[in-house]
Amino acid sequence: MLIKKEFPLENSHGAGGSIDILAKDKLGHYVVIEIKRSDQVARAALLRSTKGIRRENIRTILLSTTWHELRVPFQEYCRVCEVPSEGFLITADANGRVSNVEPIVPSISSKPLCISRQQSIFFFTDLKNRDLALPGVIQAAQKSSLEDFIVFLVDYAGNNDRVIYRHGLYFGFSSPLNEAEPAQLAEIKKSESWNDDLDDLDENFLCALMDNIDVRSDSCEIGYPEKIAAMLEAGWLISVAERTGRYAENRDLVSDEILLNEFKKVEGGANHYFVHTSSPKYKLSWDKFKEDAARVLLGNAAWSLIFEKLLADM
Repeated sequence: MLIKKEFPLENSHGAGGSIDILAKDKLGHYVVIEIKRSDQVARAALLRSTKGIRRENIRTILLSTTWHELRVPFQEYCRVCEVPSEGFLITADANGRVSNVEPIVPSISSKPLCISRQQSIFFFTDLKNRDLALPGVIQAAQKSSLEDFIVFLVDYAGNNDRVIYRHGLYFGFSSPLNEAEPAQLAEIKKSESWNDDLDDLDENFLCALMDNIDVRSDSCEIGYPEKIAAMLEAGWLISVAERTGRYAENRDLVSDEILLNEFKKVEGGANHYFVHTSSPKYKLSWDKFKEDAARVLLGNAAWSLIFEKLLADM
């Protein structure tokens, strides 16, 4: 049911504007319909704040005749928005008559990248054999439902004669389970030999990697953030050999050095160290800061209590 076209909105801070079309559906939801506008979320928020409408009673629709520049921001908007939202591509003739309406399906690629704690190292005594093994590791990862992954070259440059295997390939990945939708998770489980009883479900991907790999390494070990950090301190030289998926695409934003720090999880995710700066002014990053600090303090009741009191005084 149509309520009003160009529905006016104002608030006490001077912000305002209008909703292109405000309607109400059969279920009682207020429907905010915007025609190619980038501030759709602001208009939904204004409707809530100025008219006292509860968010569960609002949904939004964005209509446009072109989605070339809107698709990416709309997909991000759908990811963070608290009200149900839909987008539609409209085809119209010269007189403005609509001949076709096609729904826009947000891409799933907006999931943030996050290096898993589950990592692997393949060691070699011979440098040439290590270099020849790189394509095999990449192919095995691609067969294991992994798209965003990194392979490092690791070479020992220290003075410890007891180090037998002085060359290696260090493998890590961004988990496909990170913010995965139920349908995506079900699809992943079908494609792999899945075990829901593992302590960390990301271990399933490393198990698949080992099943698919055809590389003759001299030794293979489990990797994790604290281990790669210890290797650097012990004299190992580490450099990126391969970045795939979005790690290849974001090279201009995320340098190899930053990527290595993400593997070490210096700024959160490691069990024994944590270096980060945050502020309670920014709730999302502040909550993450407290979560990562709690991981490091786990098992130490005294320091956990001290940390809680420090936070309470802020």
